[in-house]
Amino acid sequence: MGKRCSLCGGKLVDNVCVECGLDNSKSDDSYTWGKSTCETKPMTHVHDEKEDPLAEKTMTEDARRAAETKKKQRAGYDNKSKKNTPAQILTVLVFIVTIGGAVIPWIGEKITQFQEPEQEVWSSEPVMQQDPYFGITREIPETGEPYSVTLGAGLYKCGVHIPEGVYRVALEGGSGSLNVEDEVNYISLFYSFGSDSEIEEIREADDVRIYKGALVTILDNVTLRFETENAQMELGGIANPNTESRTLEEQFVVGKDIPAGVYDVYCEEGSGIFEYYIPMDGYDSYEGKLIGDSQSTFPRTFKNVVLPDGVEVTITGMKVTLTPSEIIESVDYDKFYSDM
Repeated sequence: MGKRCSLCGGKLVDNVCVECGLDNSKSDDSYTWGKSTCETKPMTHVHDEKEDPLAEKTMTEDARRAAETKKKQRAGYDNKSKKNTPAQILTVLVFIVTIGGAVIPWIGEKITQFQEPEQEVWSSEPVMQQDPYFGITREIPETGEPYSVTLGAGLYKCGVHIPEGVYRVALEGGSGSLNVEDEVNYISLFYSFGSDSEIEEIREADDVRIYKGALVTILDNVTLRFETENAQMELGGIANPNTESRTLEEQFVVGKDIPAGVYDVYCEEGSGIFEYYIPMDGYDSYEGKLIGDSQSTFPRTFKNVVLPDGVEVTITGMKVTLTPSEIIESVDYDKFYSDM
């Protein structure tokens, strides 16, 4: 048997190991385990990572490449298996705590947004009402004529049935409401008149500004007195061309059973709702007027009811008389509702 490699026991060719590439022509004491020239105990010495294990070793080119490849593979394996140092672990923990400290309050805020709101606490302090005439650019002239009129339930057009002016409105009898709607000047006024303090009814209202074109509606069994010192008496109504009254006690169709027009509706017997629908842009607008005879608490007459052609009117449990109103705005009855 020939001489073997002193390092790995492999076969030698020209004293160079074909297995590990070691040149065995050099001193065996430099390569044999436990016989290193390093001044340490055998089998306990660990070389520094920076030391080149190929330094001062004579190898063939192929053997050197193979050894370098193994070296690189070992270095890669060592890097993959290297454990995190305590400093690195501490850095990661600090990062997690920092992010958590910022994210957790944000999550809490989002959860709070989806919680039910607390019950609103009602205050007994009075609420300041906005000026209903805020932004009006045209003032009603201060000069004019004294004017007064007593009105009950019905629809009244300013400039047709009553003149423009700044009114004082006082309760004369009963209980009910006054509503003033002015589409041009964006005014909407509402007053509840009566003597029942539990529902905050009033007995009079001052500075009620009624401009030409505004619609005044009085509802329920109430009588109101309108007074002004600056009435603008340019009224533009016309006499009603209809003159025939009709008494009815069941459903009827305007244009078929009675002519289209403007009527004062008077309840002869019973009580209930004089109701009908007006076709508007894509929907039907409900109109209902409460009326009743002397035995009811409803107003007996509702004035200036505008009934265009084709409207179906329902009256249940009562008999009514339709009398043409004295003064009307025009014979274009559909326009009355399109202007509302």
